[in-house]
Amino acid sequence: MAPRTATSPEQQDRKFSCAATSSTLNAAAKTAAAESELPSIYIEALGHLLQDDTPPLATLPDQDVITIAKEILQNIYTKEWSEAGQWAAEEAKLYKLGGSAADVSMAMGKLVMGSALIDYLRTFIEAIEYKLGVEGVKEPELLSKKRNVGDDVVYGPVNVSPTLPGNTLEVWTTPSDNMESEEKDTEESSNELGKVAVVLGAGNQSMLTIIDVLDNVLRHRRPVIVKHHPLRPWLAAPYAIILEPLATRGYFSQCEDVSVDVTKTLLSH
Repeated sequence: MAPRTATSPEQQDRKFSCAATSSTLNAAAKTAAAESELPSIYIEALGHLLQDDTPPLATLPDQDVITIAKEILQNIYTKEWSEAGQWAAEEAKLYKLGGSAADVSMAMGKLVMGSALIDYLRTFIEAIEYKLGVEGVKEPELLSKKRNVGDDVVYGPVNVSPTLPGNTLEVWTTPSDNMESEEKDTEESSNELGKVAVVLGAGNQSMLTIIDVLDNVLRHRRPVIVKHHPLRPWLAAPYAIILEPLATRGYFSQCEDVSVDVTKTLLSH
């Protein structure tokens, strides 16, 4: 069944992808980078991402992707990402806050970042394990709340997040789109081989960019290079800790903002 979804202009602006055949991706990217005179930090980031010995994400079995997701989740629970680069303090400065207001901002920033990531990862892991039929994994709450409204099938409502009490969501689907949607999803999944996502950092919330990274890597199976927003360059420090399982596998790299022209060049590959 095809969910009715919409992508906001902000989401569209933050997500771009470029493609080459998987066997020539590394060489093609490096050649294009050199010819376009990208700064060395961008060429290095692309070189780290496009390693010849990296198994393509699009070919990984679901169980391997679950393993990666669990490693990222473990980093959130156990590693000191919340203090890395003093990013929360820098965020308070960005908001021009001081004193107790800055303290509240820092605490809330860490809470929002951590809870959003935990919610996303736990939901993703639960969904894939349910799909694989892992013993003891319950049906996701969203699927368990199913009803018919006219010709539509509606799933939900369910709570958006424990940190947002009273906010719920539901998914409306149209059964007549079922076969066409499944064929399209299968085609899109097979076409992910050789694709790289370029995520342009969001300027308004610190957790948005990293959620985009996880969505591209885990759900769409595309390696990601992040170009950080000029207002939030300090996010590189916590991202490096949280996303270490992706970086060590060659599925994630990041670089700071240089200029609009350089960003356009990066997106032109």
